[in-house]
Amino acid sequence: MSIVNIETLKQNNCELWFPGSVVTSGTYDDDGNKQGFMILPDGVTVTPTGTFTTQKLKNGQNCLVFDGSTNYITIADHEVWNIGAGNFTFLTWFNFHTFAHQHSILEQYQDNNNIGFFIAINVASGTEFAWKQSGSWVFDLMKSGDISSYTAETWYFISITRNGTYIEMRVNNVYKTSVTYTGTFSNISGTLKIGYNSAGAQYYADGNIKDLMIFKKALSVDQIGSLYNETYIY
Repeated sequence: MSIVNIETLKQNNCELWFPGSVVTSGTYDDDGNKQGFMILPDGVTVTPTGTFTTQKLKNGQNCLVFDGSTNYITIADHEVWNIGAGNFTFLTWFNFHTFAHQHSILEQYQDNNNIGFFIAINVASGTEFAWKQSGSWVFDLMKSGDISSYTAETWYFISITRNGTYIEMRVNNVYKTSVTYTGTFSNISGTLKIGYNSAGAQYYADGNIKDLMIFKKALSVDQIGSLYNETYIY
């Protein structure tokens, strides 16, 4: 049975699913007004900034284009983004036009003196997942130097999973790096942003982001593999 359907994803504690084909401004309603998201908490406001164009993929699906300088998507804060000491999985596909600068994929940030996290492709150090607590970066999980493994105009699938104290990053469902963290992530009072990093230097995504998902569960390698295979871009 396919795992990429609303009911199965929700059973696996998926709290956000952004397919990447369209986005509209307004309040998400699970019964109708989805604003381009297939899964999102009821009552959450979605705000696209800038003008998005679309491109047609080989499978016929439209995909939004992030222009690298002006457009991104803001999602209002909600209690379900409070991860605390619990398990989680972030995953998404991305396809960037260049790797000459940093691309922000997902961020939730409060301010420099408090807390936040981001997922990005960093031109200096590669795939990056970083978390700040009380003004200090408690960890910066990355595979230093792996930027050379990426090719422009190519789709990649990244997943970041916390299972207890173990946090693991995979690219195309292949192990990339991991870290042990025993702390509790404090609740962040800030919006989620897709395609933009507002902390310090302002980084935008330049290309495509699709099938971005947030789970409040540590998905298994097999489950991540199923999502990778079922959403594969050829």
